Amino acid sequence: MFLYLDIRIPELFDVIGSASAADLSLVSDDSECVAIKAAYEKLMRTDEKLLSDKVNQLHQRLEAGSQLDLTLPASSKVDLNILRKVFIRLCDQYPGDCGCFSLFFLNYICLEPGQAVFLDANLPHAYLSGDCVECMACSDNVVRAGLTPKFKDVDCLLSMLQYEPRTSNRIIFPSKICPVHVPDPKLDLNPNSAPEVSVYEPPVQEFAVDRIWVSCCGHMGFLVIPANCEAFHLYAIRSASILIVITGSGRFEVFQFHQPADPVSDQQTKKISSSDSSEQSHVVYAGSVNQLIDFHRGTVFFVHENVSFSILPDAASDEGILAFRAYANVDMAQSESTA
Repeated sequence: MFLYLDIRIPELFDVIGSASAADLSLVSDDSECVAIKAAYEKLMRTDEKLLSDKVNQLHQRLEAGSQLDLTLPASSKVDLNILRKVFIRLCDQYPGDCGCFSLFFLNYICLEPGQAVFLDANLPHAYLSGDCVECMACSDNVVRAGLTPKFKDVDCLLSMLQYEPRTSNRIIFPSKICPVHVPDPKLDLNPNSAPEVSVYEPPVQEFAVDRIWVSCCGHMGFLVIPANCEAFHLYAIRSASILIVITGSGRFEVFQFHQPADPVSDQQTKKISSSDSSEQSHVVYAGSVNQLIDFHRGTVFFVHENVSFSILPDAASDEGILAFRAYANVDMAQSESTA
């Protein structure tokens, strides 16, 4: 939840009440989240007809040229004109929806390529535009209450939400940089264009994400390989992982020490190619023997724990490779078990 120092939006006042609005404006450190929770509950429980009318009234007023009347904390970087345009866009997409007013209770964050956010459980959020990769714990308890045509469970949502005020700086999640092995002596990469792995390890056991990029590719993103590189070698991790190819084509070269009980010879090589030349997704299972696996856009690749592999771009293609890799955050799990 985001906290404004002063809110002077009459349409919102008519929904949450002037008393709740005044409480929000007076609170600078709502440690118990009482004022925010009370105001947001009033918003979400307001009669649908009244709420829709007030959302539409503000929409019409802002479209006619009025500005948002809000006072922001000195540290805030929110552009009120941009916020005004976002509200208008939400109203165009979801006319009369309570989620349009939720904009004034939440942080509005624009992420740059390579930036990430970590969202705690029960933290309200909505993706408004753009492309992103979302990695989350396995669950069936996503609760919706606005900006959606799907089922809305307001009572459940209000009972579980975090209402603690926080700034966007607490939500944007940093990464740590790790090197990538390039087994190609012919590729002359200067320090500014050498490949790196940005590892995003949130404070949870369920997941982590790797981002590998090369600036000379010209396309920043997760697991980006330049077309002029013959191979990138990704080291084994202590977790199974899933990799999805977004653009590009080439071959995975998979290496794994087979178990003593494995009757298959170390020297055996297995080649798996997609018989479907279309760009529809397909899943390839990487076994315990060495493999060469052709891939293209839409390929989903499962990697066993303790398996390393190289990515070999298609030499005939001038397109770089963009992919995403996610896995369990086993380092976090082990540190918690030994604490």
